[in-house]
Amino acid sequence: MNEKKAKLLYITSMGHSGSTLLDLLCGSVPGIFSMGEVQFLSWQLLQGAKPEDPQTYCSCGKSFEQCEVWGEIIKDLSDSSGIDIFKNPRQYNFSLNRFIIRHKIKIYYYVMNRLLNLALSFRFLYPLSYLIYLIFKPSVKRNWMLFDKTVQKTDSKYVVDSSKEFLRFWLLRMFRPEDTKLIILKRDIKGVVSSSHNGLNSILIKKRAKQWIKFYNRVLKPVRRIMRSEDWMFINYEDFCRDPNKIRNDIARFTGTQLPEKPIDYISPYKYHTIQGNPMRLKKEDLKIRYDERWKERLTDTEKRWLDRISRKKSKIYKHF
Repeated sequence: MNEKKAKLLYITSMGHSGSTLLDLLCGSVPGIFSMGEVQFLSWQLLQGAKPEDPQTYCSCGKSFEQCEVWGEIIKDLSDSSGIDIFKNPRQYNFSLNRFIIRHKIKIYYYVMNRLLNLALSFRFLYPLSYLIYLIFKPSVKRNWMLFDKTVQKTDSKYVVDSSKEFLRFWLLRMFRPEDTKLIILKRDIKGVVSSSHNGLNSILIKKRAKQWIKFYNRVLKPVRRIMRSEDWMFINYEDFCRDPNKIRNDIARFTGTQLPEKPIDYISPYKYHTIQGNPMRLKKEDLKIRYDERWKERLTDTEKRWLDRISRKKSKIYKHF
């Protein structure tokens, strides 16, 4: 008898766009399991549970080894692979196309990601993406083994990976394209640009605006050219904050899962088992889904007008949606 295979719902977006909140919202749909940012699982296991660093814990409040979900899943993966993943997370790396240590860059991953970016940007270079995929294929397979084991243990149909990295999605998709769907999450450029924790200045605003435009232009090109329209959807952060129930129903229809019976106004992060993401995932209280409008106070009127003008002029988002 064949074991149940997972279907992947992947969220790609700029940072500070609400991907953690959307991940949890997806997890409230029957048959969908919210995983969080899977690319950081190996890093979290490598760190071990540290009381001074809450991000090293599952959102349920327990260490990953003690968590009733991840403890069993990783133990089963360890038994089937012959590797004790809790003790040797480096040998069973889920980070795929990035270095396992956060905030560190290795030239190997940098070069591979640049090449994959080029391959997806130009039609005549697309065959190069298959070569890069073969290089990362062992890690891709390990991620899919994790997804399959997760749906088997949680009796779900879909798992959500909100790692945001578009190149990671593309590599995962190349292994099982028929089991992969994509959500492109866009937050207004003003909200993303103003979300810096280190204060704002003209240089930082221009830098983040450029990153926003570059990210969505880069994502849209291969998605529209290669993927089937029924395998991806577009969600505005502002829309799902203002009407989460409509977006939740849209997600259920998109994935072919059961429509939720009860409306939702609050998210309870502690009831989920998310791996990584915004610190809100660690809250031990019900959180109301609301639109974050702090950008209205953080940006001047001149900055707001400039950001609106540059995004409409340079971004393909406004031309296609």
